[in-house]
Amino acid sequence: MQDVRAVNNGIREAATNASRVLLSKYDVQTELWFYGRAHQNSFHAATPVSLEERTVAYLKKKMEERKLTPQTDIIVTHGPWNFQSFWGNHLAKKNYKWIFVPHGTIQPCSMAQKWLKKKIYFSSVEKKMLTNATLIRAISFPEKNHLKKLFPGKEIVYIPNGIDVPKSIMINSEKGKRIFLFMARLHQQKGIAPLVKAWIRSSLNNDPKFFLAIAGPDEGELAKIKPLIQQSSNIKYLGLIYNERKKDWIGKSTFFTLPSHCEGLPVSLLETAAAGLIPVISENCNFPELFDRHLAVKTGIDEKDILSSLEACKKLSQQKLDQLSADVSVYIRDYYNLDTIAQKQYDLYTALLKK
Repeated sequence: MQDVRAVNNGIREAATNASRVLLSKYDVQTELWFYGRAHQNSFHAATPVSLEERTVAYLKKKMEERKLTPQTDIIVTHGPWNFQSFWGNHLAKKNYKWIFVPHGTIQPCSMAQKWLKKKIYFSSVEKKMLTNATLIRAISFPEKNHLKKLFPGKEIVYIPNGIDVPKSIMINSEKGKRIFLFMARLHQQKGIAPLVKAWIRSSLNNDPKFFLAIAGPDEGELAKIKPLIQQSSNIKYLGLIYNERKKDWIGKSTFFTLPSHCEGLPVSLLETAAAGLIPVISENCNFPELFDRHLAVKTGIDEKDILSSLEACKKLSQQKLDQLSADVSVYIRDYYNLDTIAQKQYDLYTALLKK
């Protein structure tokens, strides 16, 4: 992957969190190659390989150093636009099996950002390289459908992201308070500004029975929402939360809210839903299964629609909240646990190496 800065935490987690199961159950070793520093990140059972250069000559050196061969090793690249596709394309020509995982980055909503630059580069450079990928992995059904149109004739395999599910639902109500947790990058794409504006306008604002907790690295939106946060007694920006602090906030929250403009399949959504948090999400989160099963509250991406969803959440009875919490947790645990996802990856990898 490109690098392992905090802004890429979702991709890093998706790339490495099945590594423990792959190693313990199937004796499959995972290496995560990335440019630059490790930034004190966790890589689960994956071996981190920090890269000093992004040239093909350096790639050749690292392949020899790590003793990789086309007969035993598979190359998986995460996301376009950087050196990963050049390396994947080069290695595909050396008979390595190459799997490309876009993580939603070439869906229409993502391509709309800096659209002209992306359109020119994708059509003239990126797409030509990706046609040499052995297959492309989609992490959601909407993404798979789009990729089939974008790459006719190319094998598109659906394997969603997975998570290490908690042993039990750990919802600990804080004196009856209903906490809405936003846990993502503070980026325009994530809908944080309209969420805060909607909260300020809602009947939940300054009501001690409700609380909006905002966690994540800032990517330009914090300065916009700070003055709004100061207008409210029940909104707080937590900054980055990790480990026990993260578990604590997930454990005491009722809702996970993400009115995003564009996603792949958020690992944070899987994590919180497995823990029993009720998703309050947009269609752009690429998880239509939750809506089909009535396991989430649908929100839009503009202030008015988000306001309506907040008010709808306020009206839910405790009995309904408990039922939703239990149902969404069971669903995520059954279908998105790491044992299930790792087995799908292993079956795919072994089939590819036999070809």
